[in-house]
Amino acid sequence: MKFFIVLSFVLFTTGCASAIDRHHSLQAELDMPIDCKHAQKQISQLQKNYVTSGEQFANGVATILPTAALLNLISGEYSSRWKLANGEYNERLIMRIEDIQKECGGDNNHFVATAS
Repeated sequence: MKFFIVLSFVLFTTGCASAIDRHHSLQAELDMPIDCKHAQKQISQLQKNYVTSGEQFANGVATILPTAALLNLISGEYSSRWKLANGEYNERLIMRIEDIQKECGGDNNHFVATAS
C-alpha cells in the first residue's frame, strides 16, 4: 500500500509538469489561425506538441490510481490528464495539421503529418 501512495505522490508532483498548463499550451496551438505563408512552420510546431507515449502512460496512471486520481480531481487536472493519456490531443493535432494541408493546398509530399 505504501508503494502505491509513494508512486501516486511522485506521479502527482512530477506528472509531466502541469496537465492544465499542457492543456492550455496545446489549445493555444490548435486555436492559432491558419497562415499559409507559414504553414510548414505551423505544422512543425504542432508536431513538436505530440504527446509522447511516456507522457500518455504517466498521465494514464495518474488518472487510475485512486490517490492520484483524487488529488487530480481536487486540483482540477483530472480531465486534462485524461485527454493527454487517451490520445485525444494527438488526434486533435493531427486533424489540425490536415486542416492546414487542405486549406493551404499542400500535399503529403510537401507537408508531412506524422506522429513522433
